[in-house]
Amino acid sequence: MTDTQTTDAPTDAPTDTPQEPVVLDHDACAALLACCSDDVSRPTLNYAHVVDGAAEATDGHILSRRALPPFQGDWLIHRDTLKLVRVGGRLEVYPDTGALTLLPRKGPTAQLPPAVSPVASGMIYPDTKRVTPEYAPEDGVRFALSGKYLRVLADIAKREGGTSNRMILHVNTPERGITWTCGGASGVVMPLRVIP
Repeated sequence: MTDTQTTDAPTDAPTDTPQEPVVLDHDACAALLACCSDDVSRPTLNYAHVVDGAAEATDGHILSRRALPPFQGDWLIHRDTLKLVRVGGRLEVYPDTGALTLLPRKGPTAQLPPAVSPVASGMIYPDTKRVTPEYAPEDGVRFALSGKYLRVLADIAKREGGTSNRMILHVNTPERGITWTCGGASGVVMPLRVIP
């Protein structure tokens, strides 16, 4: 062996380093759970979808999506699993295997049944990116609306919306606010701040 030769392994040798777990805290799990369907005739929508740097859930009418650190994987987590994550707790999803670990705020950690692979199970999740395209910031008008007012509107819809609990929202310019009609009631949400 000469002075210029080395015995180092090739730099392009494959590594089997597992990916870091993806963490879903209580707030993330609650937002996903709120959008999961409980309709047993649509079993795929009873799951949240954790895939390639995002977690999402939909019941076919409303969608919640949360960006996560980049990872490679495609898993479904049942709504009953999301319910187990209490305030202060979190759920770790291991992207390589679908293993799930519940880390409560107090008490012991728990290994849960693993997430479901859409490919292996045949449960193909809807292509939510196709129906919710990314919009540029200059598209349309954006408003800031507090959770307090959203709760008020939801309460009005439950009380005034009849059997459908439906409210019609009309988004105007920031100066005119958001007008709404629901059953025999109507109103406006104001003042509003434009999101820069």
